[in-house]
Amino acid sequence: MRIGIYYNTFKDISNILYILNYCSLHKETDYFKLSTDVDEFYFINKESSADLSTDIKINAVQNILQEDGYDYSICSNVEEPLHYNNQLTEFLDNGNLILSSTYFETFSHKNLYVDYSFSLYYFFHSKGFNYLNFYESSDKDGLVGTYNKETSKLNKANAPMVRDKISNCKELLGDDLIDYGIPEFPMKNLFCFQPKDNKVSLNMWKNNYISSYTDIVRNVCFYIIETWPGNGNQGRDYITEKTLKSILFSKVKSFPILDASNKIMNLMKKDGFWFLNNEFNNITETFKYLKELKNKHKVYALVYEDLLETYGNKLDNNSKILDKLLLKHPKSEYLLNFIKKDLDIWK
Repeated sequence: MRIGIYYNTFKDISNILYILNYCSLHKETDYFKLSTDVDEFYFINKESSADLSTDIKINAVQNILQEDGYDYSICSNVEEPLHYNNQLTEFLDNGNLILSSTYFETFSHKNLYVDYSFSLYYFFHSKGFNYLNFYESSDKDGLVGTYNKETSKLNKANAPMVRDKISNCKELLGDDLIDYGIPEFPMKNLFCFQPKDNKVSLNMWKNNYISSYTDIVRNVCFYIIETWPGNGNQGRDYITEKTLKSILFSKVKSFPILDASNKIMNLMKKDGFWFLNNEFNNITETFKYLKELKNKHKVYALVYEDLLETYGNKLDNNSKILDKLLLKHPKSEYLLNFIKKDLDIWK
């Protein structure tokens, strides 16, 4: 079967590419093709003049938008959570599909497939992590590092929560916590930050994602607070690039402490991922344990050696699971038929 997939940006087709990640690739001037033994998927940019004859014509989008001229649309939802509303249900009821990382507490649909790994794949490639080589370092400047100094200043709904969590962390760890910020430079507020208070910004915040590597590797552990930890946000659970970083930097032997939603944490634990706070009842107990190790060993290098001896194999396992997951979706064959609408659920 020949399937035409029409898109504007990588985000439109990210989840479809992940499903087809194991297929053979062929590139032409105005399209590229991914092939299985029986199917050919032609990816054509909507600005291209390519005119290909296909059996199915799919509109690939990142929002729940329906357009004429296609057999159906596939929405790849990865960066911002979906909202449950009439527009969402109408989009699905009309025969369109959604591949999403947003888990709903009370909503499901046969045309909706949810998996947090869609976001891991998207962020790995879209934020530049796929260009990194990973180098370990036994030189440590801090016991626990974090990256919330700038986030807590933003006019965002979760900023008070972030400030409270960092304040509690600071009380427990004192100077053993390093909260990193962006270096000062001219026009920093114009270049770096997301638009806030209805004031203009060039919104180049995304350039910070891979640069955090240089700070993470300098700490024994790294504490990452997801956008909506605990019970999620209004009946929804999802992840951002923060979760990817927490797992990914196991490759440099940085011990991850991740404060994500309970549902997401349980799903990742089921899939084999490990975080230092998994070993304790809560994050407070995790910090107390680290403080005890620091008091015992006095220097960060010895704390690091102690943790490596106890949990180093967990970091290696994180890396192996992530590499395998990014290489091929564990249900790629099922999802290939899902995007073709060739499953019993539609018969």
